[in-house]
Parts: sequence; structure tokens; C-alpha cells
Amino acid sequence: MNCKLSVIVPFYKEIDLIDRAISSVCSQKFSQNIEVEVIVGNDSDLDSSSIRAVLSEEANKITRIVKNNGEKGAGNARNSAIDAS
Repeated sequence: MNCKLSVIVPFYKEIDLIDRAISSVCSQKFSQNIEVEVIVGNDSDLDSSSIRAVLSEEANKITRIVKNNGEKGAGNARNSAIDAS
């Protein structure tokens, strides 16, 4: 049986930290039957391509970016990402 693990990352303009956060997830050791995805709840005015441009190739493969409509705070960014999981 395969399982899916969704890692939720709220994001607000910390472009220099997002790759480090997602790369940390990529470096973790999971059992073979676990599929890992990272869902970024984007609460900034940056578009998805700006965020993807700083991610490593490995991080890009497992990352989905969910854009909030307007800046609504970290809680809303987190909840949007959870809803998308």
C-alpha cells in the first residue's frame, strides 16, 4: 500500500529561504512506499514562476504552489495548502 505525505509550507516573500526549506524535505529518508509532496501556500505578490526559479530541480519535482488571492496571512496560506493536499 502506498501512502502520500504532504508537507505544507506557508510562504510570504522569503524567497531566499524557500529552497532551503524544501531541500530539507528532499533530504529526508522515507520508506519506499511513501510518496512525498510539498505544497507551498503562497501568500505573497510573487508568482509561481518566481518561486520555482530558485528551487532545485529535485525540489521542483515534488512541489506544488497554491496562490492565495491577496495577502491574507500565514494561517490562510497554510489552510489553502492543506485544502489543496
